[in-house]
Amino acid sequence: MTPAAAILFALTASAMAHTGTLAEHSSFAAGFMHPLAGLDHLIAIVLAGLWAALLGGKYRVVLPLVFLATMGTGFAVALQTGTAPYAEGAILLSLAVFGLVIAGMIRLRAAFALAVAGGFAFAHGAAHGAEIGGASAISYAAGFLVATAVVLATACVAGKRIQTGNIPFVSRIAGFMAVGASLFLALN
Repeated sequence: MTPAAAILFALTASAMAHTGTLAEHSSFAAGFMHPLAGLDHLIAIVLAGLWAALLGGKYRVVLPLVFLATMGTGFAVALQTGTAPYAEGAILLSLAVFGLVIAGMIRLRAAFALAVAGGFAFAHGAAHGAEIGGASAISYAAGFLVATAVVLATACVAGKRIQTGNIPFVSRIAGFMAVGASLFLALN
């Protein structure tokens, strides 16, 4: 993530993706746009991709796969129950935790990192599933999972470039900005 992109994220007004109207959840395209339109989801997905790059090795692939699988599972569980009362709080917490990890303030062993990323991804998926009801759930889920995969992959590649470009301060700035964004979104 470039410093300009990080600043843009921090200055953009909250675009929380969860409006609660079922009409918005009716197609692959709506699902695809959902994580891109919600600042909370977009920041978390970018940070998860950066985290995968920082872990390196096989975790550049494993963490995004765990993120996608648990996000899909959270969606399915909430779709069945129709509720996810903890999801919004967990989503905001994910921004703070991911931000602190990316900033280098928290270090986790790879296996625990997968569990943490997966737990937060479950909450992101649950937030989607609780809102959609039954309206076109499969196509909507496919859309948000594809968009999430694209953002994860892009962020992972960017994270690798940040590492090889010997500019680790970019990760630190992005991480602290994500923590700030979580506070901003929590207060709005």
